[in-house]
Amino acid sequence: MGRSKQRRIGLGKCIYCRVPDDLTDEHILPYALGGTLVLRQASCKACATITGSLEQRLLRGHWWPYRKKLGLQTRNPDASKELKRVKITKTDGTIIDAEMPLESFVAAMVFKLEPPAILSGNEANGEPYAKDAFLKLLGPMPTEAIVDGKRYVLAPRDNVEFPVNFHSGDLNRFLAKVAHGYAISKEGLGAFDEFYLPEFILGRTDGIQTYVGGYDSPIITETLPGGGYNRMMVRTRSDLVSVCIQLFIDEGDPPPIYEIVVGKRSMV
Repeated sequence: MGRSKQRRIGLGKCIYCRVPDDLTDEHILPYALGGTLVLRQASCKACATITGSLEQRLLRGHWWPYRKKLGLQTRNPDASKELKRVKITKTDGTIIDAEMPLESFVAAMVFKLEPPAILSGNEANGEPYAKDAFLKLLGPMPTEAIVDGKRYVLAPRDNVEFPVNFHSGDLNRFLAKVAHGYAISKEGLGAFDEFYLPEFILGRTDGIQTYVGGYDSPIITETLPGGGYNRMMVRTRSDLVSVCIQLFIDEGDPPPIYEIVVGKRSMV
């Protein structure tokens, strides 16, 4: 079936487990990150529950500061008022347990990854890891918190410790999910002899960094071509098809570019 016809009438099978029943539409990039590209009838409800839970952990948690800074859309604006626990350390060493609304969080963790192991003929085992990680400040530090249900004004030298509920495993699975759908939207199901990512996306096996990692190119060194805060492009390496992804592009330092090897192209 051709790509345009697939998009018009739907794929008719789940792109993760291949079952043909109980199908829903699949947003390639979540609505909350500005995503508009949709695969019709492309995810069964069971797989959609798994991928949706993964996305919500990121969108309603660690990535909220990005969404606020970039003014990205949301179907639940009240989520920004949800209180999260923080620790405040005074200059004398006293530690205070406090709360802040999610909208007060101003820092996000950024992971840099090694290139996918498959590109050098290797396999990766075990849990995902990052070769480098750093915090990126996305706004001014908050000036107040809630302590024992009351407003607490932060002193200039108070140190606020925000929880970092984010790890490279979730990032790798999210990148794999987006890349898998994007490649199918651009190339069509029939363009592939084999897909590498579904079992990793669904959290059923380890070694995801065999196929997911950082992008290494002497040509594109800062930002992917195109416009918008989030950019993607398909790349062909011999018989392998990969998708390059860059998230949360703004006027500051360019964020990392990731490369995800989606599968093996059909030679027929």
